[in-house]
Amino acid sequence: MGVLDFRAGWRGRFPSLKRRLSFLLRVLLGLLFVVSGLGKVSNLAAFHRELVLYAFLPAWSLPVLAVAIPAVEYFLGACLVLGMWLRRVVPILAGLLVVFSGALAYRMAASATGSCGCFGGMGN
Repeated sequence: MGVLDFRAGWRGRFPSLKRRLSFLLRVLLGLLFVVSGLGKVSNLAAFHRELVLYAFLPAWSLPVLAVAIPAVEYFLGACLVLGMWLRRVVPILAGLLVVFSGALAYRMAASATGSCGCFGGMGN
């Protein structure tokens, strides 16, 4: 049974690779959300100014969103890194990505310039 023994087929080797790749991608995506949340928290005023540029948001919601978005990103990213509540966290993060992508597309269509605000003050 050497290295070139193909009797086990992909079934014997692939699940381990699939688990490792899934773990790696889960941790990297989680870290991306953690860093994004921390970048926004590091300069809430700059992130608030970025939210103002998304003109479709009501003014009363901006202070709340400027705090809530980074907190949610950080919490969900940490859950993803730690592998906690994945059945709930993954769909919520997927929904956030859809909402963020739609908001960014709206801003780009309105020909707004500047940073997207994705990483708060770190993106500048």
